[in-house]
Amino acid sequence: MGIFHNKSVEHSNQPVSRIRSRTESKRCGLWHTQCTVDRIHCRDFNRILKIPSGISIFKLARQPTELKRFFSVNIDILFRTLCLIVVTVWFTRVGSTQGTVILAVNTLLMQFFILFSYFMDGFAFAGESLCGNSIGKQDIYELNSTIKALFRWSAIMVIIFTVLYAVAGEWIMTLLSDDKDVISSSKEFFAWVIAIPAVGFAAFTWDGIFIGATRTREMLISIAIATLVYFALYSTLFGTLGNHGLWVAFLAYLLSRGLILTFLRHRLVKAK
Repeated sequence: MGIFHNKSVEHSNQPVSRIRSRTESKRCGLWHTQCTVDRIHCRDFNRILKIPSGISIFKLARQPTELKRFFSVNIDILFRTLCLIVVTVWFTRVGSTQGTVILAVNTLLMQFFILFSYFMDGFAFAGESLCGNSIGKQDIYELNSTIKALFRWSAIMVIIFTVLYAVAGEWIMTLLSDDKDVISSSKEFFAWVIAIPAVGFAAFTWDGIFIGATRTREMLISIAIATLVYFALYSTLFGTLGNHGLWVAFLAYLLSRGLILTFLRHRLVKAK
C-alpha cells in the first residue's frame, strides 16, 4: 500500500515525533468510507449555539439551555454518523459474501459515488455557510433564494455526471482498475451507477442546508428512516435479485434521505 516509507524514515533527519505524527495521519486517512461525515469544527460551536464570544465552556456549563442544545446537536450528529457507517459497512459485508469478484465490483462502482459526493460536498459546504447566515439574519427571502440557487447548480451537476458516467463510465473504470474480469462484471451493475446523481443529489444538498440551520434532529430523522428503508428493501430483494437488490436498496436509501428532508424543509426557520 505504500503506507510506511521505511527508507525515507531511516535516512530522514526529522524528529521521530514528527514522523510518527505523519504516519498516524496516513493511517487515519485509510479509514475512509464514502459516507458523508459532517464537518462541524470546534471553532463553529459558538456560532452554532449562539454563544457570545469570550464565553468559555465553563461559563456555558452555567447556562443549562445552551448546554442542553450543545449536547443535543452532538448526539444527533453521532447517531446520524452511526447510521451512515452501518449502511456502508453492511454494503461492503454483503458484497464480500458474494465472492471476491463481486466485492471488487462493488468497491470499483462505489468510487463513482464517492467522486460524485466530492463535488456535491462543495455545494453542501456552501449551503452550510450561506443558509446559516441567512437564518441568522432572519432573512427568509435570502434563504429561499439561496436554496433555489443551490438546487439549480446541483441539477446542473446531476446532468453533467449522468452524461459523463453514461458516455465514459467504462473508460473511467479502466483508470481505476486493470482487472479485466472485474471491469467486465461491473458492466452488469453499471446502470445503478448512472442513476446515482439523480437519486442522491437532494440528500447532499439538503444536508448542507440543514447543517447550516443546525437542524440536526431532522437530519437524524431522515437518515434513520432511510436506513430502515435500506434494510427493508435489502431483506426483501437480495434473495431474488442478488447484488442488484443490494444496489436498489442503496439507491432507495439515498433517495429517501433527500425526499424526507424535502418534506421537512419547513422546519428550517422554526424557532430553535
